[in-house]
Amino acid sequence: YAFSITIIIDNASWHREVTDDTKPPQRSWRKQMIANWLNDHNVLYADDISKAELLQLVYANLSRKKYKVDEEAKIYRINILRLPIRHCILNPIELAWTNMKTYIRDRNTKFTLTEVNKVAQEWIDNLDATEATNYVNHVKQYEATFKKADMFAERIEEELNDDDDEDEYSVFGADTDDDDGDEE
Repeated sequence: YAFSITIIIDNASWHREVTDDTKPPQRSWRKQMIANWLNDHNVLYADDISKAELLQLVYANLSRKKYKVDEEAKIYRINILRLPIRHCILNPIELAWTNMKTYIRDRNTKFTLTEVNKVAQEWIDNLDATEATNYVNHVKQYEATFKKADMFAERIEEELNDDDDEDEYSVFGADTDDDDGDEE
């Protein structure tokens, strides 16, 4: 089935909360609690191994993380798009939020919560498809810029790596056995 709605989220801790079945034990857990986790996940182990060895078994048998937000979204056929860390500029809602706050600040004359709610609802009611599309297009421009920068960085990295391969005896990589520490 196709997803019809996409929610863009950042890396906030509440967006990264894992489901109980994919949550690993913590190092601070008692040995028996870790053993119980292994039993619950059908992992066999010897009775005489240490807590550290139990933890090694845990990490070797961890299933892929599942996030609560993602699992809940699947129920409603909602796609989740996660932004890279510190890239809120790629989220159109940030532009909308900024414009809404400016609208409220410019029109809030009574400085009451009721007035803020009224002015916020007014802004939402006046938001049309054209303005919303402009937010998305603005983000797409940033995305295109990031992609160009990424391609440029990859090209430079390849050139630098090629230069390293060709120059085996660079200043930093040369074998300098002839330097015995004496000044000449």
